[in-house]
Order: sequence, then structure tokens, then C-alpha cells
Amino acid sequence: MLGAIRLVALGFVFLVFGIGLLFIGISGSVSADGGNNTSVEPAGEIIDENTELVSAEYDGDGTAIIEVKSQRPQTISVNDAGAFIVGGEVESRSVTVRPGEVAEIRLPVVEADGFVGVGITTGDDVGYAVPLREPTPADQADNPFSGTGPTTGWLGGASVVAFGVVGAAVQQLRKKPDKPRRSV
Repeated sequence: MLGAIRLVALGFVFLVFGIGLLFIGISGSVSADGGNNTSVEPAGEIIDENTELVSAEYDGDGTAIIEVKSQRPQTISVNDAGAFIVGGEVESRSVTVRPGEVAEIRLPVVEADGFVGVGITTGDDVGYAVPLREPTPADQADNPFSGTGPTTGWLGGASVVAFGVVGAAVQQLRKKPDKPRRSV
């Protein structure tokens, strides 16, 4: 009887770890790049049929520099996307662009956990997101759980449960049997 309980407990532990390793292998192949794309929108990105994003950059000192070109007269607005993460007042700049003209918009932006971005709204009310800087592992070095996902959490939780079950089984196996009680 005791051998069967030990065998079941050991089989359960191997099952939990095997499934966990399977999930880790699947999630690792899906996100092999780590999700840290730090590229800036390429020059000549089309926002809508009349508007082109010529360039977008972050100077590293809290200013975004956006250049847009329009095929017709329109007002283009640029908003700080980082402010949506940290909360508070959202910086915004608007400029009227003439046909064929390249307009430069400088906007103070907030860096939130390594992220910097802007939102561009055209005269046709088309919204366009432009990430200027995305978090890197160095930005998240003080967070011990950065780079981990739900699979890691699941595996950790399953491991705790498995060790608890094995510990309870071992305790029951080592426990001395109670003396039989007489019923009166």
C-alpha cells in the first residue's frame, strides 16, 4: 500500500514538471525575440491618403521630434503617449501643414518604464501610434519578473502545489498509526 502511494506521488510530480517543461518550450519558441523591438518607424510611413510620417525620433532628453508631410492643407496634432501610462496632463502640439510642406513638431514627452511614444492625429481624424523608444532589459533590471510570462507563473504555482502534495504524502507515510479505539 505504501509503495503504491509513493509511486502515485512520484508520478504526479513527474507529470507536473513534464507539462511545465512542455509549456516553457512552446512559449520560448513563440517569443524568441523577447518582445523588445526598439526600431523607430521608417521614413516615408503613410499615415493616411494625405499624410506621410517623414521622420520620428526621441532625443533622449525628453523631446520627441516628428516631421510630417501633407498633400493638402490640414491640422496635425501630436500627443505624448507616455503620459497615458504614468497619468496626469498630456502634452499636445498642433500645427497646420500646407500641401507639400514638411512640418517639424517638437513635443516634450514622458519616458514611462523605458517606453516613449507619440500619437498623431490628422485632419481626417485618423489616429496613428508611433513608438519612439521601447523598454530594454536594462530598463527593467530592477524588476525580477521582467522577461517572464504567464507560463513561468503557472510553472511556479504548479511546483508549489506538487511539493505540497508530496510533502503531505511523505508526512502521512511517516506518521505512526494510531492505536485502535474501542467503542463503548
